[in-house]
Amino acid sequence: MLWGEKQIIQFYTLKIRLFLIVLVLVFFLIFSWLYKMQVVDGDYYAQKAENNFLDVIQVSAKRGNIYDRNGNVLAKNIPAFNLYIIPKFLDSDTIDFIINSIKLTEKQQISLKESLNSKNKESFMLKEHLSSKELALIESRMFRLNGLDIVTESIRHYPNSGIASHIVGYINKITPKEFQEKKDLGYLNDDYIGRTGAEGYLEEYLRGKNGKKIVIRDQSGKIKKDGFLQQLIDKKNKEFPPVEEGNDVYLTIDLDLQKEIDEIFFNVRSGAAVVMDVDTGDILALYSKPTFDPNKIILKDDKNYLREIFKDELQPTLNKAFKQFYPGSVFKLITALAAIDSGTFTEDETVDCKGVEEYGSTSFRCWKRTGHGSVNLKKAMAESCDVYFYRVAKKIGLDEINRYAKMLGVGSNYSDFITDVPSGFVPNEKWYRDRYGRYQKGIALNTSIGQGDVYLSPYKVADLYMTTANLGVKKQINLLDRVLSFDGKMKYERKIVQKTTEISPYSFQKVNKGLYSAINDPSGTAYSFRLNDIMVSGKTGTAQVASKTSDEYEFEIPWELRHHAWFSSFAPSYKPEIVVTVLVEHGGSSSAAVPLGMKIIKAYESLKSKRIHAEFVKEKTKMEAKRETLFYRNLKED
Repeated sequence: MLWGEKQIIQFYTLKIRLFLIVLVLVFFLIFSWLYKMQVVDGDYYAQKAENNFLDVIQVSAKRGNIYDRNGNVLAKNIPAFNLYIIPKFLDSDTIDFIINSIKLTEKQQISLKESLNSKNKESFMLKEHLSSKELALIESRMFRLNGLDIVTESIRHYPNSGIASHIVGYINKITPKEFQEKKDLGYLNDDYIGRTGAEGYLEEYLRGKNGKKIVIRDQSGKIKKDGFLQQLIDKKNKEFPPVEEGNDVYLTIDLDLQKEIDEIFFNVRSGAAVVMDVDTGDILALYSKPTFDPNKIILKDDKNYLREIFKDELQPTLNKAFKQFYPGSVFKLITALAAIDSGTFTEDETVDCKGVEEYGSTSFRCWKRTGHGSVNLKKAMAESCDVYFYRVAKKIGLDEINRYAKMLGVGSNYSDFITDVPSGFVPNEKWYRDRYGRYQKGIALNTSIGQGDVYLSPYKVADLYMTTANLGVKKQINLLDRVLSFDGKMKYERKIVQKTTEISPYSFQKVNKGLYSAINDPSGTAYSFRLNDIMVSGKTGTAQVASKTSDEYEFEIPWELRHHAWFSSFAPSYKPEIVVTVLVEHGGSSSAAVPLGMKIIKAYESLKSKRIHAEFVKEKTKMEAKRETLFYRNLKED
């Protein structure tokens, strides 16, 4: 049936009326709901909104790990539980719990008191590194404690304790003054910062980029999730710069060799050893004794330990490899090069040593009171004849010795990152005139044998002997092998950098004959300690600390007045691979240092042989597996 015009109008009029009725009902329901929220339940929702508190918290970036050249861990991060408080939400019960149940330092007690007075809304760390007992106690009562947060963060851990503590270094809290200076660089007021060793040198690589985020707290101060509001907050948090973990750094250090040196130095009271790769300039080992445990310095939970190491006269936290000492006869290398390279002496020119050299009214004695007889360069280096070097000093003077010392690198550091350590000192005539108002020519004689106002560190001596092993090619000393970002990208890779000194390679060759003879000729000062299977070249040294009478035995002299014992060497002699320098502080004579150096060289060779064998076995296993796969594949095809 077809509808007429009147029926169509009536139908649409009815639909419009029904729509209007539904619309009115919807508006009525919305109005009723709003009325209930704002008028009837207004106080309830106002209180609920007030109880929800938006808090902006700082997010610390993880510090990068430190590894040795072979991937062994030297420093890493482990979980730590830290106690944060939000002063706005603290109540009397919670405050009483903190005071009575948590062990706080005086500084932490002051921080708590100040926060209660200020009623600061932002959360802050009250105590870090909660003990397991404290953690269990807080968690068991957390449901009724207001304004407390336990945040899992990371703490630095050094798994090898003191074995590589000086070269790896340690971190500790940033000071208020440092924070003011570095806050624009992204540091937080409770951040850690690298202090010594690689932790300090490589701070920019190791530290990450801190961040922040917004969280919702309920009426007790606990972080909560809140539906739609949480979605908005999550979206807002994405606008903050992302937190970036620090880079992982790989040092040139060989941990296995470092461990071997630690065992070799077992009976040494104080000293240092440095091992460098002649070809690359890499530091393979850098050891100082006494050592210290950096884990205890960071935690600061053993007050007696901290008190002991910082009051110990042997200064365990001081890196003896970088400390400057009188070098004694290991310095004769420089004097010998100055004599030969300047043309003042030839290698065959001889000096008659009668055990003493007169200069003016002063007698300069040789260590061998009966004398060495006729001595040329080779014999002078082998037997460490003092008179030979006194004669050199008479002819060339102090300024020439100073000039050659500088050419070899004394007074400057040629390294990738180790640039703020003492670089050695050899005086010149001007220095004496400026300091004392005059210069006496006899000073040059003392300087020629590494005494007087001459200071070198084991690290610098190793540098000098590495240049000598390379016949005048000076290698940049490397501590850092490579840097990988948290996502595996290469940020830095060690390159071999070198420069050539102005000293002729032929001069080094002539001097090196004497270094070889010092160990391998029967008259050499280190002949009795030579190795049968490895040719070693080097120089012994005994640096006088205080004068003694000829009839005094070493054990009768107080330890702190005994001479320093030195030994610096490279091996193998014909194609040097490593330089080894050893210092035994107050060791008495070079005989205390030479055996240690020889053991280090043997340990290096042993580790090298084991690794070559392990690599051979690995490759052989791969080949056998491949051969076996091909065999079964051929059987299957047949």
